[in-house]
Amino acid sequence: MICKGWGEGERREGRAWEGREGPEGAVALIEDMRLQRMHDADGAVWNAVAWAHQAGGAPVPAMPSPMRRNLRKEHELLDFVRRRAQVEDLPAVLRAIEEFACGRKWLKVAGGRKAALLQGSLRPGDRVVEFGTYMGYSAMLLASRLRELGGGGRVVSCDVNAQTWPFAREILSWAGVEGSEVQLNIGVASDWLASGQLGSIDVLLLDHRGTVYQ
Repeated sequence: MICKGWGEGERREGRAWEGREGPEGAVALIEDMRLQRMHDADGAVWNAVAWAHQAGGAPVPAMPSPMRRNLRKEHELLDFVRRRAQVEDLPAVLRAIEEFACGRKWLKVAGGRKAALLQGSLRPGDRVVEFGTYMGYSAMLLASRLRELGGGGRVVSCDVNAQTWPFAREILSWAGVEGSEVQLNIGVASDWLASGQLGSIDVLLLDHRGTVYQ
């Protein structure tokens, strides 16, 4: 890898990733970037690293600490949920997220009439795929309705942003939502569709960037 941008024609070589493939090589690439002061400003490289791990069946590594510091609103929401809702109280967690969104900071959640529409679209045992997880509100809303319908079914929620994925996972865990109810995937929607790993779909929720729906 030849890295440019440190001055007039200066070039440095990063070699930590050489000879490594798959998830291990992806993590080494991130370490090379850190050592050579290359900043992953929009998180695109980290998104790809996290996806490579998950798609390959490897545990997703901890997100680099500088990225976590940039997610102030997400940290505040997680703290708010923990203070307002008891562990494994899914309805209380949903209410806390709605309260945070309405009274504190803008948050993209499908509450109100949208929530009623989503829940009313489900049947017992439905297999739901959602594109656009963010903090996991819609996924938990759908899981809650599937519980009310007698259990069964599953929600697979995919999001390209690996930076918010740990927060969604922590909130779902706090709410007592099991992996058998909601699976959180990192990566581009089209990649997951092409992978064949999503299986059959009864309900598809498009909640990611509108310009890429088609």
